[in-house]
Amino acid sequence: MTSGPCGCPLTRQVAHDNVITRRSPHFNQPFISSVIFTCPVDHHNHGDRSVCFPGPHALHLIRNLNRERRMNTMIYPYKEHMPDIHPTAFVADNATITGDVVIGEQSSIWFSVVIRGDVAPTRIGNRVNIQDLSCLHQSSNRTLLIEDDATIGHQVTLHSAVIRKNALIGMGSIILDGAEIGEGAFIGAGSLVPPGKIIPPGHLAFGRPAKVIRPLTEEDRQDMQRIRSEYVAKGQYYKSLQQT
Repeated sequence: MTSGPCGCPLTRQVAHDNVITRRSPHFNQPFISSVIFTCPVDHHNHGDRSVCFPGPHALHLIRNLNRERRMNTMIYPYKEHMPDIHPTAFVADNATITGDVVIGEQSSIWFSVVIRGDVAPTRIGNRVNIQDLSCLHQSSNRTLLIEDDATIGHQVTLHSAVIRKNALIGMGSIILDGAEIGEGAFIGAGSLVPPGKIIPPGHLAFGRPAKVIRPLTEEDRQDMQRIRSEYVAKGQYYKSLQQT
């Protein structure tokens, strides 16, 4: 019996209406394959030649799923405020955005992010990426500001802070009220930036509480630029899937 990379039997394919479902050996339940075929399944040949493009039935399924997704999008008003999201921005289907929030061009809000603008404004610039599981909120009369080209890593908490342009906040970090992360600064993963703390531009800071470690190198800056560019491209790719 043919085995997959994990050593278990490969999932069994079941053809129905030009859509391939699979029965997982791990969970013993069917699910839709990540690849949708228009040609009959070749049970003896799973090479590249057996992969085809989506046919009319498959495209109909995708459109129906996207229609249902749009009905379930988690974007809410709060009192007189409604999120203002630029048409070129990508917002993941299960991200939650409420109230007085502005999101700029080609920014990306990833899966399970929560941005609540129900206490004070949140302003997010252009080409900003807010990565999976991050949480953004405010205290009364304290705007949360994220300037252009900033990167907010996975599972970051931002609360009424200022993130200047080109800065990177490492995954799992917490940035509290009144803290300011300078232009092009890098906050190491898992850091805690306490209220009112100022991190100077172009420096690495790390720790709980965060302390300035050193100036960034050219290699650091190039890597931060690579991350920014990749997230713009990825965000636009995922947005194209939503528009199918």
